[in-house]
Amino acid sequence: MTLTQQLELIIRKTATELWPEIKIPPFDVVAPPSNEFGDLSTALSLTLAKILTKPPLEIANQIKAKFDQQPLTYIKEVTITQPGYINFILDYPALSKHLINKILTQKQAYGGSPEEKGKIIVEHTAINPNKAAHVGHLRNACLGDSVANLLRAEGWQVEVQNYIDDTGAQVADIVVALENLLDQQGSEPFDYFCWTIYAKIQKMYDVDEKLKDRRKEVLWLLEEGNNPTATAATQIANKIVNQHLATFARLNIAYNLLVWERDIIDVGLWPSVFADLKQKKLIHQPHRGEHKGAWVVEFGTTERENKILVKSDGVATYTAKDLAYQLWKFGLLPLDFTYYIRALQWNGEPLLTTPGGTYGITDLETAQRNFNQPDRVVNVIDLRQSYPQEVIKETLDKLGYKKAAANSVHLKYQVVKLSLGAVKELGVKPETDKEEYAMSGREGIGVKIDDLMDKVEEKIAQINPQLFASAVQTLAAATIRYYMLRNRATKEIIFDFDEALKTDGNTGVYLQYAYARCCNILNKVADWQPLANHPDLPATTSIETHQLIKLVEDYPRVLELAADELDPSLLTDFGFTLASAFSKFYEKNPVLSADDDTKNFRLHLVATVKQVLANLLSNLGIIPLEKI
Repeated sequence: MTLTQQLELIIRKTATELWPEIKIPPFDVVAPPSNEFGDLSTALSLTLAKILTKPPLEIANQIKAKFDQQPLTYIKEVTITQPGYINFILDYPALSKHLINKILTQKQAYGGSPEEKGKIIVEHTAINPNKAAHVGHLRNACLGDSVANLLRAEGWQVEVQNYIDDTGAQVADIVVALENLLDQQGSEPFDYFCWTIYAKIQKMYDVDEKLKDRRKEVLWLLEEGNNPTATAATQIANKIVNQHLATFARLNIAYNLLVWERDIIDVGLWPSVFADLKQKKLIHQPHRGEHKGAWVVEFGTTERENKILVKSDGVATYTAKDLAYQLWKFGLLPLDFTYYIRALQWNGEPLLTTPGGTYGITDLETAQRNFNQPDRVVNVIDLRQSYPQEVIKETLDKLGYKKAAANSVHLKYQVVKLSLGAVKELGVKPETDKEEYAMSGREGIGVKIDDLMDKVEEKIAQINPQLFASAVQTLAAATIRYYMLRNRATKEIIFDFDEALKTDGNTGVYLQYAYARCCNILNKVADWQPLANHPDLPATTSIETHQLIKLVEDYPRVLELAADELDPSLLTDFGFTLASAFSKFYEKNPVLSADDDTKNFRLHLVATVKQVLANLLSNLGIIPLEKI
């Protein structure tokens, strides 16, 4: 618990003791607008004045009197300023000694929660296995992976799932495309070739009705299973997924389980749910109108808002399968899969898969999945899918699974677009000089993630030719991941190379430079060991020193808030603030040339900043670089 959180508890407890007849309203303890008022402040007295009909100064003095009777830990003085603010001046010598010891002792654990809070499934990525992954998919994977990291840091047991839709329309398209265009394959990677022919087949449908009929036939065969076409689709999907996994590994993204749609069908998850929906009369089959012959779940207030679960040709929709999948995630269906170890990932962790993901794997090994009945399920899906996610949540509630419905979380995010400069940099010829470009795999418009990574690595190598290849790759991943995370999820991203690669702004590169600078300072004093000679705060300390102490102390609160809100951008904001504060400290407070006692203290402070930056970067899914 941070000092701010402790003060909030103490202030609430004190106010409740003074005025037990009222409910204390929400309030904050924050930094005041000027340092002359203290280090922290609260305006609770102003809010209470309206409830108690008393002057806020009188209320503030009553609360302060309680504090004067029992001094607060790490608080040097409590003051009151007009019109009733309660201000707190920190005891920096005591606080800094406590913090330095705590951070350098806890190391990687600092900031997180030791409390075991339960289980959460995070599902993210979920790209159709029909072509190369593009930048539009990247935000989903970076967001989901980072959210999983935050939740683990806060004491949650997390299983990360990646849903593989290997029986959908996009896979049917690529099957038809390969049947007709396979002879056009050159030396390019298979997922790149599929990217090209996927766009081509869309145009061919417009002029060839037989191809459209074949598409319908293939889609039905995929749904049916146990036929040569379905087997071919499984092989294609596995090849594409292999390349997707390799692509995302370049960005330090890993998973615990791949769930294949083919297996959801084969195990019978949807038929079980379908029967339950019919038995409870939650779906109906219209005999006329635009939904004639389909099975529909009622949603909203108009017929047009109703959602088709099974089309008139008998094929279950995405929403139907997602509903069954959501019920399975919560452990609410009496059916399960057989699990296999598909591979060891870049982080050394095994990747489990349901049977659909075992094609081409020799020496298959079955595995035990020790994760069931989670407390929450977080689905990372873009904002445009809000309607089907709401349908699923409401249907769960109508089926009687109210707890599961309440704990089904749709983590929404906006799309990623490219700036005109980025489009030109990547060699994509823009149709017009628009300022931003949306991506469309159907039209073949977009930038593949591997191409983006290659370009960022190329630019970093040009800027830093002394870097080893591994460091270039790490810095490129940091650049892209941070750029995908620094905005609120519901805000659109316009990716631009110049903006992403800045070394003096809110970028992954800037944070990496701050961390590397900490390492560089500490590496210059090889004989110095942290905590060997416990530091005392110098008699005279700077505002920059105080600011760093306050920030590293506040890190656990920010991490907790980011996990609770499922919002990594709160952590990027904090990281930028900390890196900026460290830069100011370094400019105005010499470390290595200071007198021995001051030098020892400042080295300890640098070591604590280094540790907090390392923890923060790791929770964002970024590998800290000691040297740039």
